[in-house]
Amino acid sequence: MLNPTAAAILARDERVILTFLGDRMEMSHSIEGRVPFLDHHVAEYAAHVPIDMKIRGIREKHVLREATKDCLIDAVYHREKHPFTTPPAKNSEDPMMQFFRDTLASRAFDAQPIYDPLKVRSLADVWRTAAADQRIAVEGIMNRIVSTTVMHDRFRMSTEVR
Repeated sequence: MLNPTAAAILARDERVILTFLGDRMEMSHSIEGRVPFLDHHVAEYAAHVPIDMKIRGIREKHVLREATKDCLIDAVYHREKHPFTTPPAKNSEDPMMQFFRDTLASRAFDAQPIYDPLKVRSLADVWRTAAADQRIAVEGIMNRIVSTTVMHDRFRMSTEVR
């Protein structure tokens, strides 16, 4: 059984990978992709791998890198992780824009303790009417804010000190 923090991170990562990095990206290019590391058997096994095998210093995916070291060129083996993003929402009718609007208008967003709801809603109002190149720059931030809100709500995370 995963602890609540690990479960929250896994749920967030799975949602981000499938929604933002997988399905939308693939659909926008008319391809079908496979996400083998999200297979529940692999995820359950990986949940029991000690953290020091997953992360060495600040380098993530240590055990995966070691397992594939003989197959990777040196540049790939030592490469830092970098984001892989999806196409931005096309317009105000895009389903992701509706998801952003709904989440930012929710009580769950008001209850999360990290972001100032008034400032974020103000940013969102400007963002929705901004030029496409400006929307792209802010969309990643909005994705993080909305993901944090959903994770906070789903796992009933609290800022109370125990």
